[in-house]
Amino acid sequence: MTSPGPDGAAEAVGPPAPENPLLEFSGLANGKRSSRLLSEFLWAQDFVRLCGVASPLHRAKLLEGRLPGAALPYVLVPMTSAFSIDNAVYTRMLQNFLGITGHPLPHSHDCGHAGVVQLGEHNQHHIQVCPIYGRALKAHDEVKFLIAQMVRQCGVANVARTEVRLSGPAGNYDCDVVYFDRKTHKRVVLEITRVAITQASISGSGVLAGPDAVLSILRARERERRRCARISAIVEHDEGNTLFIPIVLTSCGGFGPSAQKYLKHIYSRARDNNCSDMGVGQPDIQTTWNSLYASTYWNMRLSVAGAAKDAQVQNDILLSDFTRNLVVVGRQPHPDPNFASYVSSGRPHRLAVALPHAA
Repeated sequence: MTSPGPDGAAEAVGPPAPENPLLEFSGLANGKRSSRLLSEFLWAQDFVRLCGVASPLHRAKLLEGRLPGAALPYVLVPMTSAFSIDNAVYTRMLQNFLGITGHPLPHSHDCGHAGVVQLGEHNQHHIQVCPIYGRALKAHDEVKFLIAQMVRQCGVANVARTEVRLSGPAGNYDCDVVYFDRKTHKRVVLEITRVAITQASISGSGVLAGPDAVLSILRARERERRRCARISAIVEHDEGNTLFIPIVLTSCGGFGPSAQKYLKHIYSRARDNNCSDMGVGQPDIQTTWNSLYASTYWNMRLSVAGAAKDAQVQNDILLSDFTRNLVVVGRQPHPDPNFASYVSSGRPHRLAVALPHAA
């Protein structure tokens, strides 16, 4: 095949040059690159492709899965009691992580004081945020108590208290965790918040805007906590002797920016205190082969704690719904557990019968 050259003369034209590829495979075996770099590249390709075709919710769940800590519940080794999770709870955790409903639709759900709610496509993930049975409080407490233990075990403070009431110019503020740092002698106040990434929580949040959209949701919750007038007044009134740190996590265990920074600080202090090696510095803690250091152990514990407790209560909610939705064809027990059918309701109690007058 020929084409005119710059001077008008004919010259041979070969096949078109191939486009410069993103990754050159020909010399991969002889290069110094590790297989992990190749797998990470291929994973990133698939991630971008899936994000492009996913629904808004599933794209948000993909972005949540990129957060530090979000996938740690799925690499735990069940060699200790803290990491021994039964199959039903583990399955529910995985469903929450993947954005799977986990129950048939439509679903008749008893939502406590809100009455019976019919769950469909528009509210299919309501179980993940349902308030009954103390779901949110129990998962929140699991993380809160664990952080207090972590602070003490890593040698940052001798004692850490939970549910502490502080007073300030704007009024009282009930704090999740409060302790005094052994090194700086400053009072540290931690506020724990868990955020469920569901269809309702991403509505209007710009999840389709970019890869950091879910991280932006967590940043927004951190700003909300910092702007609280009561805690702001307490921090300002103490003239720099009180630090307020919002700890925001997703319901699947992903850490927000402030939580990531705080945990790095804790692990740095653990190294300074010779508590980084769990077997030597924290011998009372039961560890596994993939959680031998303070950073790996406590990251995994914090990620698992709230997600597992949340999943456990969600299962309880669903089991109650499944039982209430059974088709019954016969008589049911009286709602009052003190009721007995063999006792006449009109007959007075024996001690209440008046004695006959003496003749």
